[in-house]
Amino acid sequence: MENQSLTKLKSIAHFLKISNRIHFQNFNLFLFINFLNTNSEISIILNSLMLKFPKLKESFQKYKGSKHVIELDNDLRKGITEFEEWVAYCFLYINRLTELKIRGNLVVDNFISNCSDVKQDNEKKLQFYNDCIEPILIYVELQIKHSLNSINILRRYKILCEWYDRQNLIKKDELNITKNHLSKYLFDQGFTYSLAEVNVGSGRIDNLGINAEQLSNLPEAIVIEGKILDGKNDKSKLQNVKDQVEKRINELNFKEGFCVVYNKSENIISIKNLVDNLQGFPFLLSNNRRIFFVFINLNEIFYESKSTLKNKLIEIK
Repeated sequence: MENQSLTKLKSIAHFLKISNRIHFQNFNLFLFINFLNTNSEISIILNSLMLKFPKLKESFQKYKGSKHVIELDNDLRKGITEFEEWVAYCFLYINRLTELKIRGNLVVDNFISNCSDVKQDNEKKLQFYNDCIEPILIYVELQIKHSLNSINILRRYKILCEWYDRQNLIKKDELNITKNHLSKYLFDQGFTYSLAEVNVGSGRIDNLGINAEQLSNLPEAIVIEGKILDGKNDKSKLQNVKDQVEKRINELNFKEGFCVVYNKSENIISIKNLVDNLQGFPFLLSNNRRIFFVFINLNEIFYESKSTLKNKLIEIK
C-alpha cells in the first residue's frame, strides 16, 4: 500500500499538470505549494533538505520585489551542480512566489525564460512542470520510500527479537546486542557496510548501516543507537539514547535516526511528548529531523496471557 501523503501529493500534482495555464499559475500551483508546507511528513522532508543549503535559502530571502525573481534566477542557477540542490532551488522558488504573492504569467516565464525557446503557453507550462515540479515529486517519493524501507526493516527486527530471539537476548548486554545481533541483522537486510561503533566528531555510533558502494557519501544510510531498559534509571537512559541519535543525525546531516530500545523491564514504556508516528513508529522532532523510537519488549511477562501489564510514562526533552 502506498504512503497516504505520497498518494495525495501525486493526485494534487496530476491535477496541477492537466489544468490550463490560467488555473495552473493562479490557483492550482498554490494548492500544490500549500500541501507541501502543511503536510507534516512532506514538510519535514523538504525542511530537512533546506538545512543542507542555507546559503541558497538566504539568497532567496534577499529579494523583495517580483522583478528581482529573474535576477535571482540568473544568479543562483549557475552554481547548482547536484539534484538535491536543484530540488531545493525549485522548492524555494515556488515558496517565494507565495510569500511575494506573485501570480500570472510571471510565475512560469521567470523560471523558464533563460533556458527555453518554446512560445506556446501549454508548452511553457509543461516545461515548468517538468523542470520545477517533477524534481520535487521525485525527491519526496524517494525520501518517503527510504524512510518506509528503514521502518519496515526495523519492524521485522522487532518481530525477530520478540518472537524468535527473546530468550537469547534477555541474557545479553547492550554491547553484544547492538554490535553482534543488530549489526548482523542489518547486513542480512542488504546494508553491505554495517559499521558497529563508528567514530564521528560527537562520539561513537552503535550502528551506521550503509547500502552503497561509496562510503564517503553515506547514501541510503540509517543511524541506529541501541539502549537497554531494565527498570532502573529508565528516564536518563532514554534521554541519553535520544541525545546520542540527535547529535549523530545533526552532525551527519541526516533527516532521521532510530533509537532501538530493548525493554527488559516489566513495564510498557511510553514517551509522553512524542510528536506523531509513521507506520506505527512514534517519533520526536528536532530541528526538522525525526528521531524514531523502536521498543522491543523482551521480558517474558509480555507473553504471559494472564499478566496485567503496567504502563510507565516517561517525559524526555
